[in-house]
Amino acid sequence: EPKILDFSPKNGIQYGDTTITIKGSDIGFEGQKRYKISFYDETFPIECSCKCFFDYSTFEDITSENRIKCKTGKSDGDRNMSRLQVVIDDLTVLSLNRTFKYLPDPTFSLSNKSTKAQQSGGATFTIQGEGFNNVGQITVERVITRDVLSNV
Repeated sequence: EPKILDFSPKNGIQYGDTTITIKGSDIGFEGQKRYKISFYDETFPIECSCKCFFDYSTFEDITSENRIKCKTGKSDGDRNMSRLQVVIDDLTVLSLNRTFKYLPDPTFSLSNKSTKAQQSGGATFTIQGEGFNNVGQITVERVITRDVLSNV
């Protein structure tokens, strides 16, 4: 009998796009459009975008436990979503009463000590802000704009 056992992580930012791993038994089925996954609070649901796939790669042998992954939708503010619901094939409705918290999006400011940087690097940039702990991973990427390319 299908059952949801847990999910992680238990929080994400209001912007959404947090990857949620749902752990359960007998919930892994082939086909991307078989799942509708939502978090609920007292007022309304927030649906997860679901290019859902089940993940057997974390198990040493084949068992009845499966994992489904999806990405959270956007929230218009801080929220405590008190229930996870997974609907399979519009027929089977599974629920788990656990809290997922929507936390504020990180805010930041960027400053550098010099107005010019060498193409090879070496410039020091300072990133300050709040809410960095609300995201799972922080990445700073190098972005090359057309203005930079035209001056090279």
